[in-house]
Amino acid sequence: MKNVKFLFLFVLMSCMALMFNACSDDVGSSSDLIGTWEAVSESGWEKQDGVITNEFYDDLSGSIRITFNKNGTYVLTYLGDGMDDSNEGEWSYSKGILILDYDEDDPWPIKELTRSKLVVEGYTSSSSNGVLYESYHLIEYRKI
Repeated sequence: MKNVKFLFLFVLMSCMALMFNACSDDVGSSSDLIGTWEAVSESGWEKQDGVITNEFYDDLSGSIRITFNKNGTYVLTYLGDGMDDSNEGEWSYSKGILILDYDEDDPWPIKELTRSKLVVEGYTSSSSNGVLYESYHLIEYRKI
């Protein structure tokens, strides 16, 4: 349960650094976000000095839900292990960027948004002792 929560928060925070795909004005609208979304899957890779060291795909079905309300509030719920954990706050959306108030400095670039599908992606990079570390995550949600 804590691993899923950490993973989800990591992806949210990492989205700030994402610039692989430029967001465009035609990526859905805020009205497409209204409703409850369930995480379906996460895929991605990790690199060390440009060499892929890990590729992954995880089934997230039933582990994370987020509800976007018309009044600009959201409820993020982590499910599993017999325990539910929720966070609430405010959200905004403009030009392919979703922002949750708890971390306004780390927006979610949206790769795809339709009335039934939401795909967010994140990229991070850092270096330590002359080694470049990169990671890329793609999370898909479906409206329920």
